[in-house]
Amino acid sequence: MIEKSKKKSNTPIYHPHDWYQLVRRTGKVSKFQVVEMSETDFFDFSNLLKVPLMVHKLNTDREQFKWQPVSWLQYTKTGKGVLNYKTTLEENAPFKTLSFLRRGNSGTILQVKKIQWTFINIKRKKERFTRYLLPLIPPIFYQFYHELKTTNDTQDNDPDLDEVSIDGE
Repeated sequence: MIEKSKKKSNTPIYHPHDWYQLVRRTGKVSKFQVVEMSETDFFDFSNLLKVPLMVHKLNTDREQFKWQPVSWLQYTKTGKGVLNYKTTLEENAPFKTLSFLRRGNSGTILQVKKIQWTFINIKRKKERFTRYLLPLIPPIFYQFYHELKTTNDTQDNDPDLDEVSIDGE
């Protein structure tokens, strides 16, 4: 739906915020809810599966659990290590429960740390190409592109850059 909306839209995308607005406008009956997240909103759950938790193949009703048909997830503060889910979007349908706790580990306190962010630098060639295109976008967005961090690494796997010549390269 979002890709179709973009194709039909005449609104240009200059900045990530423009994508947020496009997604908010997408949909005929109900618009998508966009939650703009910052770096402090992301957590690292990978260590939980090493000790206190494990992925079970059966839910608490001893029915086989598969991710593909899951339509609705619910987490609660009181249900640590437990995931409630539905395979339908019907509001009145009951939730099924999947426990991730290991046997005999029901009292474990689950501690999740925030992700330590490291920004991915863009290649210098890509940065020059971006600056080359700046005259095509409104000046209000210049700062965003000027603040992109670069690396001196000459290897770039972006095939689109090979098609464009900048500064006689």
